[in-house]
Amino acid sequence: MVPLCFSPRLLAIGLLAATLAHGQPVVTMLAPGFTVQELPVLLTNINNLRFTPDGRLSALAYDGRVYLLTDTDGDGLEDSATLFWDQPTLRVPVGMAWSPQGLYVSSQGKVSLLRDTNGDGKADSEEVVASGWPKTDVTSGGVDATAVTRDTEGNLYFGLLTANYANPYRVKDGVSRYDPNGPRGTIQKMAAGSRQLTTVATGIRVPYTLAFNRHGDLFVTDQEGATWCPDGNPLDELNHIIPGRNYGFPPRHDTYLPNLISEPPVVGFGPQHQSTCGFFFNESGPQQPRFGPAGWEGDAIVAGESRGKLWRAHLVKTAAGYVGRETTIARLSLLTMDVALSPKGDLYVACHSGAPDWGTGPKGQGKLFKISYTDRAAPQPVAVWASSPFEVHVAFDRPIDAAAVHDPSAMRIEFGEYVSAADRFEVLKPPYKTVKGQEAVSRGKLRVAAARLSPDARTLVLTTDPHPQAVRYALTLPGIKAAAATTQPATIDLAYDLNGVEATWTPAPFAGASGGEANSAGSWKGWLPHLGTAIAAAFTDESAEHQALSNLMQRHGQLQLRTQVVLPGAGVTMKLKATTPFEVSLGQQRLTARSIGADGFTADLVLNGDEAPLPL
Repeated sequence: MVPLCFSPRLLAIGLLAATLAHGQPVVTMLAPGFTVQELPVLLTNINNLRFTPDGRLSALAYDGRVYLLTDTDGDGLEDSATLFWDQPTLRVPVGMAWSPQGLYVSSQGKVSLLRDTNGDGKADSEEVVASGWPKTDVTSGGVDATAVTRDTEGNLYFGLLTANYANPYRVKDGVSRYDPNGPRGTIQKMAAGSRQLTTVATGIRVPYTLAFNRHGDLFVTDQEGATWCPDGNPLDELNHIIPGRNYGFPPRHDTYLPNLISEPPVVGFGPQHQSTCGFFFNESGPQQPRFGPAGWEGDAIVAGESRGKLWRAHLVKTAAGYVGRETTIARLSLLTMDVALSPKGDLYVACHSGAPDWGTGPKGQGKLFKISYTDRAAPQPVAVWASSPFEVHVAFDRPIDAAAVHDPSAMRIEFGEYVSAADRFEVLKPPYKTVKGQEAVSRGKLRVAAARLSPDARTLVLTTDPHPQAVRYALTLPGIKAAAATTQPATIDLAYDLNGVEATWTPAPFAGASGGEANSAGSWKGWLPHLGTAIAAAFTDESAEHQALSNLMQRHGQLQLRTQVVLPGAGVTMKLKATTPFEVSLGQQRLTARSIGADGFTADLVLNGDEAPLPL
């Protein structure tokens, strides 16, 4: 979907008023320890938030104006907004990036550099640094150039909307006019000191935000397109941009694009029609605190516009690329456009008023929020999984109070194909047939029969009725607080599914033990989120149960992993690599890995059957 349309719908303000009248806060955090405050400023809808090099909050409005916000009374909330740019030259701006030279802004038909040449705190010069690409086939709400950012060398990057988001192959009279070498639907780079543009990557539909992480890797949010084109971005995406690669919109087509090879997203945000927009990397430094608990370090904090969500995407970098897992951290009753990390480690959020996908447009009233991590003693959930058909484990980063297990009947588990955490707070529903179909799919409730704590009180173990389907499960846990804490307990919302790996660790035999007996005291059996042990460890590093496995695996022993896999058709080869010798079976195939010298061991398995799950 294209999140912005240049057609104000002021009647949607009625939706805002109705939402607030229900008594539900605009921002509901799904994890404990956070305080949400609305900034006391009256501004039109804001598309982007960034902090200036000297630490001030700047806001790029949908109507093309740029504001600088300050806290005049010292209460920690920006309460005054002054104009940095107020000339009517920027139409549908979607992207800004500060530099020593000034403020780069991407908008319809151009990327501009706004300069303050006389030092009065207000830009008085606009220099167009990039323009001249072909127009889109459709108006797309005026969205055009987007997602501007810079790297550490001063090179400039920005995105260009696809030529036709609804007819991506540009078919007319049975002929495709899609240009795979054109600038539309790409990430562009302008080298420092140059005005020459080069294409970095193709196959992008709506690149809303670009950002580099601490490793120097470039990421972009892109938006779902399967509504208009089958297999065209089935979900909203967070993509790692590798130069020269394609990212799947439009997708491969037997006639129009028969030889296309595309990269999968690092994270897909479901269910369909989330409209991922702004994001940043939650990275701390000598003068920059992170936002939230220690386990959120390095995560991408992502805004979902159409259904009012904030996620944190935990990313693990491997030799084969990034692996990511998303967790919903907040539900909002306004269109959630952009996020920014303040110099003090607070999360700032820009919201539009109105209904998805178009909102109230450039003249509508927006809201800004500041979210602070204020209770660092609050226990944070760090992993949740179904350890068996009858049992769910929730791991915390510290011991929780025993009162949490006293009333299992107050705990709620809902399940279904399109279930997400805290769906009861979803107010915004995009007006698409797919969304109506999602709502029509039945949902079930799973009874929690009993609850107990592990001996260290860091893992909550729930006994449930059998998990009946391989779908999504949403868990609501009331009454969570730290052990012996006097603070009010919190309600926590989490989501999980039945994916994963059954792992068994068996220690090596005692030296000289008769019959090769194993030391049963050093055994471990449980769930892992991934076949890659380094990836699994990164996703569970604060879980006490999994820390025990990591400690055991520092010794000699054998690790056995069992799961089921679905591969996309016959003729697919699954390649497995490890640092140590291993044996593997997939269905009826059984192999012993071959040595590849210093690179460890490898085995190739070829799938010759259908897509049915196979035991691995």
